Amino acid sequence: MKLDPEVKICFQKVLDALLTELQKRKKTSDTNKIERKCAAINHAIISAVRRRSFLSNIQIGIELTLHRLYESKHLTDILAAMGVSISYNEISLDRNSVINAGSPKISDEAFIQNMFGKVDVNVGTLDGLNAFHAMGGIQCIAPGTAYP
Repeated sequence: MKLDPEVKICFQKVLDALLTELQKRKKTSDTNKIERKCAAINHAIISAVRRRSFLSNIQIGIELTLHRLYESKHLTDILAAMGVSISYNEISLDRNSVINAGSPKISDEAFIQNMFGKVDVNVGTLDGLNAFHAMGGIQCIAPGTAYP
């Protein structure tokens, strides 16, 4: 079923107005928090309506986090039935595709640059313990012909 672009715009405006009105009733000044909640509700509605054609990055993130923490298929399926996250089968497909993807083939002439960053967070204010240190990196690959 294809929707007319005008209908899509109208639906989007109505949904945004509804969510804005619901959030106005709360006495909070954190607009970023409100926008995150509205995005989560929007993704839940869209994924409920278009289950097979829309994968929400918010719902994938929720499921990946819960799967790493609890590894519970039952919890995953309950949350998926409520529209909060994706199903256990979908997360299994995602994990298998990541595993089977393998490492990329890189030409010997390619220009490779590795960039790393470090973060130090004082979590003592959060949990009364020591600081948290983390390091992350990304590898950028460009064709050898792109640089002299």
